[in-house]
Amino acid sequence: MMNNKPTDPTSRAHWRTLSEAELETAAHLALLDEPERTRESAAWIGDNAQRREAFLAMGGTWSDEAMIAAAVELYAEPNETSAEILSFKPRAKPAALTRHWAWMGAAGAIAASLMVAVALFMMQVDTDNAPQSQNYASLTGVTQDVALDDGSHILLNAQSGIHVSFSDDRRAIALNTGQAYFDVAPDRERPFVVSTQGVDVRAVGTEFDVEQRGQDVIVKVFEGVVAVSFDQSQDPMMLQAGQWTRILPGLHPQVSVFNPASLEDWRTGWIVFEDEPLEGAVETLARYTPQRIWVSARHSDLPVTGRFRLDQPIETLGLISDLEDLELDITETRIEIR
Repeated sequence: MMNNKPTDPTSRAHWRTLSEAELETAAHLALLDEPERTRESAAWIGDNAQRREAFLAMGGTWSDEAMIAAAVELYAEPNETSAEILSFKPRAKPAALTRHWAWMGAAGAIAASLMVAVALFMMQVDTDNAPQSQNYASLTGVTQDVALDDGSHILLNAQSGIHVSFSDDRRAIALNTGQAYFDVAPDRERPFVVSTQGVDVRAVGTEFDVEQRGQDVIVKVFEGVVAVSFDQSQDPMMLQAGQWTRILPGLHPQVSVFNPASLEDWRTGWIVFEDEPLEGAVETLARYTPQRIWVSARHSDLPVTGRFRLDQPIETLGLISDLEDLELDITETRIEIR
């Protein structure tokens, strides 16, 4: 499995040496749909570390609501509300900007979109020069190591994104999408808190994994203890090494156990499912293929059990389909399970 590690995760100053045309190209590639996005970006980046990090930053920039709001206010129509300004989807052009560009024609819209993307990027460069604030995002089928200034390390699973924000009394990580493994450096004066989908996982010095899977949040503790908060009316759930939980909306989570020493997980290139709904299994495998995967609604809750390789998602889906007697239809851009 490829490993995608930034050459300098704490600084973006050297990206200023890229030309405006290169930044516009990075912005254009970051907004493409898969599989074209992965194919075209790989060809453009080559071995150029500056281009690679600029491309990753562009993807993270379009996922940053504060950056989007600041830029849209420069271009939005006078009567647009703040809610309309923020009505956008990650890795897609904001709705407010799309409406504003509509009257400009195709050429003008493309030029405006790239101009705003570069402006967003430069705003983020300036913002990131402030201590301890950074976005990170990994590509399809690629994991990424992140080394933080406090000595902590984060491993992003494929198609995952985080925002890191440190202050004098708190180390805050927002898991915006996907999955990440956290190896936290001890600092009792500044607790390490990972937040995602209304769930906070608080640690001082420990190793744990947090994953978004649909509306669920899965937390596994490999070393130490974490406090998991998901309901303001209840005390946090304490998880120790070898314990894990799955938090589902509206349900009280249960604590289960596993052996951290023998578990084969995504960090080793494998995934183990135990009665995982097919829809959830597909969401995990989708991080490793540029093709969109569609599952028939009548099969979405079908339980999947087994040990599968992550770097062979199509073969894995074929195996699951054979085991469950499902029909698998594969095209260049789409995989359908019926």
